[in-house]
Amino acid sequence: MPVIDTREFSYLYQSLHKIHYKMHGETKKFMRQEGDKLKRRTAREARKRVKKTAVERPQYKREAGQYHKSIKRGKVVYQKDGQAHVRVYSSDRIAHLVENGWTPKSRSGKRGKKKGGRNVFDQAAKNFEQEFEMDCGMFVDRMLRDFDD
Repeated sequence: MPVIDTREFSYLYQSLHKIHYKMHGETKKFMRQEGDKLKRRTAREARKRVKKTAVERPQYKREAGQYHKSIKRGKVVYQKDGQAHVRVYSSDRIAHLVENGWTPKSRSGKRGKKKGGRNVFDQAAKNFEQEFEMDCGMFVDRMLRDFDD
């Protein structure tokens, strides 16, 4: 009667299980680092494109540089298909106006010409794309090298 030795399958299963959990943690760390890099690039782009202005009106007061200070990195989010995402966003209330443009309204109620958006986040993401691809390649190489050990 033939005997089947399953110890090698058990060892393979344990190895794959370890790799899965290590990869999950390393991916999260990598995505955080890349998100921080993108945040710094976005803040640099915002300092180039958006002027710091303070607003003092009877209804509200707004400090200069609030838009620049509000640029943040979000959490790493995993989707059902296994993709990891991290976003960079602005928590400022008027960030969408700075990004996409707006139509000024004078105090008398007249509307002016539409002002174009600064597209800070789009431009920063576009500039960062090539570096991100290189970093991903280096990350995969490092993970494969570590798993060989």
